[in-house]
Amino acid sequence: MREFVKVRGKKFYKGDEEILFKGIGIGSWLNLEHFMMGLPGNDFQIRQSFTDVYGKKGADRFFDTLVKEFVSEADFCFMKELGINLVRVPFNYRLFMDDEKPGEWRQTGFDYFDYLFRLGRSNMKSMCCRICMRCRAGRIRTGTVTTGRGIRFSGSMVFSGSRWSCCGRRLLRVIGMRCICWDMIF
Repeated sequence: MREFVKVRGKKFYKGDEEILFKGIGIGSWLNLEHFMMGLPGNDFQIRQSFTDVYGKKGADRFFDTLVKEFVSEADFCFMKELGINLVRVPFNYRLFMDDEKPGEWRQTGFDYFDYLFRLGRSNMKSMCCRICMRCRAGRIRTGTVTTGRGIRFSGSMVFSGSRWSCCGRRLLRVIGMRCICWDMIF
């Protein structure tokens, strides 16, 4: 049976062993963030711009290479040297599903998680990974003024229909079911 990290009082435990987390976040890796990359727009707009210029195949090849080169085995070796035992990975739901086909899953996101966990397992036996869906179907952060489709809003909830509100929960459930074999996630 798999052991999850649990909280008792103000401390974290895995089994009976107390864990003190020393963490790092891998921002802009699976959710492109303009303020970290120095590019205008959000994840969808940046990706769409590359598709417009280089075509779908060229853009897909570029972003796949970016993902595989952004974080490497050497990075995980360095994290191990620093004593890092928690990696936070923000991700965009569009790696897992298409807005036009919300019930169908894309393999791309799962492949990228496999890559991440393979790196972690080979270098850091006691590493935990906290995945964090930063961009969710039908939602944007407060203060962001575009949905990525050119529609302007000033709140956090863009679409309130049940189709959109259940997409994020359903995606996290599917990721959770597939993550049973990824023993580094909690």
